[in-house]
Amino acid sequence: MAENLGFSRRTRARDDVFFDNLAKERSVAKACFAAGYSRAAIYRYRDSDVNFARRWNAAVERAAKIAAEAGRAARQRLLEERTPL
Repeated sequence: MAENLGFSRRTRARDDVFFDNLAKERSVAKACFAAGYSRAAIYRYRDSDVNFARRWNAAVERAAKIAAEAGRAARQRLLEERTPL
């Protein structure tokens, strides 16, 4: 029997945690840790489950949008700091 190394079975709630963290942190490793999944497991899920792969892609797209918005906000703050009153 295989040893359980602290990783539990896949659930919808844990998938949600994984995808939320993937979008926020932009790190597969951090998202896996937050959800309690191994990296090997999530890559298997992505390769074998079309819905999981779609949610993964959506999370990556959300991460890109979050990063782009943060960049725009930072540029705007810099412009405001440089603009004399």
